[in-house]
Parts: sequence; structure tokens; C-alpha cells
Amino acid sequence: MSQCSNLPLLPVNLDALPEVVLNELLLQLANADRIALLELARASPALYTSAVMVAIRTASTTWFQLCNDTNGRVWCDMGSGAVGHLGYLERRDGRPPAVYLVTSKNNFPFTMAAGSRSWPPVIGPIAPHRLRNLYLTKGTAALVPLTLPFVRHLLCDLILSPTTALHLLNTICELNGIPRLVSTIGVDIFHDDQETPAGVDLFAQVSALTAASSAQDIQLCVQCPLDSVQTSMNGIMIFLLTGLPQHSLVSLNVSGLDDDDMVMPPNVADSVTVPWPKTLQSLTLNLGQGGGFGRIVTRLLMNLPPGLTELELSDIEVQDAGIRNRFMVALTPALTSLTISLAKGVQVHEGLHIIIEALVAKCPTLRKLHIQSHFSTVHDSDLLLLARESIPRLGNLPIVDLGLESWGFSPSKASADLLVAVGTALPCLRVLDLLHSDKICLDQVLLLVRALPHLIRLKVQARVGMHEFAFDLQRERPKLALETF
Repeated sequence: MSQCSNLPLLPVNLDALPEVVLNELLLQLANADRIALLELARASPALYTSAVMVAIRTASTTWFQLCNDTNGRVWCDMGSGAVGHLGYLERRDGRPPAVYLVTSKNNFPFTMAAGSRSWPPVIGPIAPHRLRNLYLTKGTAALVPLTLPFVRHLLCDLILSPTTALHLLNTICELNGIPRLVSTIGVDIFHDDQETPAGVDLFAQVSALTAASSAQDIQLCVQCPLDSVQTSMNGIMIFLLTGLPQHSLVSLNVSGLDDDDMVMPPNVADSVTVPWPKTLQSLTLNLGQGGGFGRIVTRLLMNLPPGLTELELSDIEVQDAGIRNRFMVALTPALTSLTISLAKGVQVHEGLHIIIEALVAKCPTLRKLHIQSHFSTVHDSDLLLLARESIPRLGNLPIVDLGLESWGFSPSKASADLLVAVGTALPCLRVLDLLHSDKICLDQVLLLVRALPHLIRLKVQARVGMHEFAFDLQRERPKLALETF
């Protein structure tokens, strides 16, 4: 069912609204519920064109590969997740792929009833100049000359051999690089040491293109086999040192190398001076899952711009004084959002307490704090000490969004004490994330919710008794959104 199906009907004739107002309403609907946007287009001939164009302009940069038959019928077999987004159909006659808007999750064979003829599984093909995003992969390379001058968002899916990926990037280079209108760039790379020279060239080519762009948001994701970690990190360093646009970049996300068995070799430099753009406001370095990558991540934090407001870091060994100190150097008064993922370890309470003290001293405007743990990292002894010594200190900060993911909460007294401490220290919380604690005591959570009168969103792990918990929550706090996983 559509998420908007329970909303009250508006006593207004939408197609009579001024165009600028209508487009803004359609844009809000596209961001909230793309299926509802398509339902509106289907129900109202007067709004059909406007709604479809908004759906095309706001579609994800990830396109889905489409299917067709000898009768020319086109459909998508990727399920409901593709509805409202774009798909491409490769053509065998030498023409560039055709791009469509996916409107139905129906798989072939589908019935071509009267209603189906007026509302097919896809809408299109879409003229290249109408597209505002481009999904660059092997099957869409021929679209680059036709669409690149018009797009605002670019996703390069280079999970291919480096040689093939370089060929794709050359199609952009031949058009004088990434146009200034492109504000968002995503790059997914798979690197294998078996093609090391081409792999190094690939990172260098990506860096040259992004550095010369005017992108405001760049996301780089790197994956590799276990025996290619070191050279993949070298490629990431090439990107950080040479690929950042210095006058436009606002948000940067570098992620990957997250196989549980990946271990970072110890031969890393003491420090790396990354030329962070002064315009940078949001930084995510999400590398590794416990293999020592935090030693490198924290070495990249020198000279962060003073205007940085959002910071997310992974694999932080808080019990290591050197790593902890390098992390705390990155804390600035402008920081409003911090997310850290703890490395696997023991007795983390002392390191966490030192970090919390640093946050209180250095980040007076911090409103969002998420500390993601491992099931084997935070123990009851840590919870007791944190509840008594550390969580109360957070009351000195204006935190309204708190995440304690994977903390291993259970029916124990230690868990109860910590949740009580949260309710006492942060009564103004609006968002609380307690996910990935599958033994959490729902009665303890309900008591915490009662201590948080401003809470509007709660995330908690689904478990036995969740139905009764949700019923009680709905009865007591009908406006509170509960998300379970």
C-alpha cells in the first residue's frame, strides 16, 4: 500500500495551481513516495505529464536493465524496488540504449488488458535531453555523448575490469570531461591486483575527472579481492590527494574494503596531508570492518576545514591512545553530526569516556551522535561504567538524535541502567536508534520512551513480543514512528 494512502484529501484542484507550486508539491511527493507519484499521474490526465517529468528528473542514478520480446514489449523484472526509477534497454541494431521510466513491478508474461494498454510496465523511450542523471556502465556507454551535456547526476559503475572501465571513462574525456552542471558524482570500482597497472591508471583517471569537475557531492566505493587491499588503498590515496575539486565540494563519502576478513597491512605512513577543500561540510570515511583500517582513517584527518559539520568514521579503536588522539584532533566547534563505528575490542568504556569528554569540550553544537559497536565490543561492565560516568555528560550537549547500534542490549541490569541514563541525560531526544541488539528488553525500551516526551522516531530490532510492544507504543504515543528490522 502507498505510504500516502492514509493522508487526508486536499480540498484543492491540483491542476489549477500555479506551475511553480504544483512542481514543488510533486517534488515533495517524489521524495516521499514515488509509487504515489505514479498513481497520481495515472489517475489524473491533467497532471500526467508534470508528474512523469518530475519522476524522471528525480529518479535514482542507478538504472535497471530492462527486458523485451519480439513484439516490442518492454518490462522490468527487478520487482517493486525498480518502480519509479529508470531502466535501460540495450538494442541490437547498433543504436544507443533506450531509457524508460519503470511504472510496474509486473514480470513477463503480463496480461495486456485494457487497463494495461493505458498504463504499460514502462513509459518511454525518454529523449536523452530529458534525462537529468546518467548511469554509466558497459551497456550505456553509447548514451554518453547524447546525455552528458544535460545531466546533473552521474554514477559510474566501474565494477568491471580496469581496462574496460578505463575505456568507459575515456568516453567522458573525449567530451572535455564532466560538465559544470553535474553536481553529484558516484564512482563504484572493483580493483584486482592482476591488472595492477590498469588499476592504478583507473584511479588516476577518475581523480583527474573529479578534480576538474564542479561537483558538490562525490561518493567513491572501492571493493577488491583479499589479496588486493594494499593496492586498493593506494588507489584511494591517489583519489584523496589528487581528485578533490577544491572550490565546489561540499560532501565526500569514501567507502568499501568491508569484507570481514580484510586486514590492513601495518606499513602505512605516519600521517597523510590531504588537501581538504575549504568548502567541505560533510565527510564520510567508511573503510574496513575491524581489520585495522582505523589507523589509516584517523591519519587522514589532519587540517580538516573549520566549516565541517558532519563527520562519519569507521573502525575506530577507541582504546588505542594514538588513534583516539588523532580522532579528537578532528573535532571542531562547527560539528553538528558525528557517527563512529567502533573496531572490535575489549574494555572500551575508558576510550569512549575520553571521547565523550572531548565532544562536550569541543563540539557545543553537536545534535546527532551515533556510536556503532560490534556485538563483541561493548560488554555489561562497559555499560555500567558508561551509564554512571559518560552518558550523563552528554546532557551538556544539544543532542536530539542518538544512535547506539549493535550495543548488545539485553534484559541485564547494565542495559537497564544505561537506557535509564539516556532518558535522564537527554530528555529532548527526537530520534533514537537501538538497532541490532536482538536480545534487547522491550519493557526497558518502553520505559525509556516514556521518559522521552519529544521522541518522534524509534528504531529497534524486531524480536519476540514486538507485536505487543508496537501495540502499547501506538496506544501511548500514536505519533511516534516505530521502525523495526
